[in-house]
Amino acid sequence: MNIMRQALAIAILGVAAILAMLSPVTGSAAPGVPSVDEDWVEFLDQEVRRLERAYPGKFGLYMKRLSDDRVFSHRGSARWYIASGVKVPIAVEALVRASEGKISLSDRIDLSEDDYVDGAGQTNYHPPGSSLSIRYLLQQMLVYSDNTAADLLLRKVGLQSVNERVKVLAPEAFGEITELSEVRRLVYRRLHPRARGLRGKDLLVLASFHQGKRAASLAALLGVERDDLRLPSIGAAFSAYYRTGVNSATLEGYARILERIAKNEVLDPLHTKLLLEWMDGVKTGRNRLIAAFPNTVVFAHKTGTQFQRICDFGVARKRGAATRKGVVIAACVQGLPVRDAELVLRRLGASIRRSGVFSSGSSNSG
Repeated sequence: MNIMRQALAIAILGVAAILAMLSPVTGSAAPGVPSVDEDWVEFLDQEVRRLERAYPGKFGLYMKRLSDDRVFSHRGSARWYIASGVKVPIAVEALVRASEGKISLSDRIDLSEDDYVDGAGQTNYHPPGSSLSIRYLLQQMLVYSDNTAADLLLRKVGLQSVNERVKVLAPEAFGEITELSEVRRLVYRRLHPRARGLRGKDLLVLASFHQGKRAASLAALLGVERDDLRLPSIGAAFSAYYRTGVNSATLEGYARILERIAKNEVLDPLHTKLLLEWMDGVKTGRNRLIAAFPNTVVFAHKTGTQFQRICDFGVARKRGAATRKGVVIAACVQGLPVRDAELVLRRLGASIRRSGVFSSGSSNSG
């Protein structure tokens, strides 16, 4: 009798297991992973709310999946300082002119003694008088975030033209874009008006000093007393500079430019491909969004880094997929040291990966 009861119980359990496998899954997935009936936007909203509790008011994220135009926005309409994010509009202006035949990527620009700006890249290793191709300068500017290369390109295409271009591509989204060397002068001028006359070699000297000693170094370079400076520190000078709104943009507006690039609406196919290849190969920001993305995802992006301001902008897509079927992402963090800010971006990247946005509703077809 006991044997019969045991056999009946086993049979009942077996039927229940089969029915469970055949039934649709509607419950919660493992912690931190969306269930099959959960939307990626809803999932990201929950994830961002949790991160917001840890870092209130410190970050913004805007995303658009181009395959279906679904959007996620957290402070996407607010203005953020984008730092070297301005280099994508500079590249766009140069490549538009190349596609129109107004310039050639093989055209060369002469490097003068006053052109040097502190920062990464190889341009500063070339002596004054060097003649550098536009192609080389674009590659250095985008892949290595070379500031000297950016200013040389601005001299070629015109600062006004870049500002007019972004107004057309993303109306009312951008503040004024300036030369990269002017960023330094605008900051230092918050400390003393004589800083407007700083030359390229002066900027390199100041950049060699630790942030905490730079204000005193500026005073010595200008030949004034430390007490003559208007603000107590470089940090205070940056805060005053950020309030001017220059070199800033909404995440939504920046993403709009990326979307138009991805859809071949800005450049011809040849120059679009070239721009995205350079952005695919970016060497900066390896500890940001891309650090959390799976190796099946390619991220054509550009980073920006300045005092307590970092950003990451790009188009993510499955390897082998058309960029126009990708996901446009714009993210910025403010008010945190670089290490902490990059942690926030990595956590956002992990949430984006887990949301399923790269796998659901997308296509690998051309």
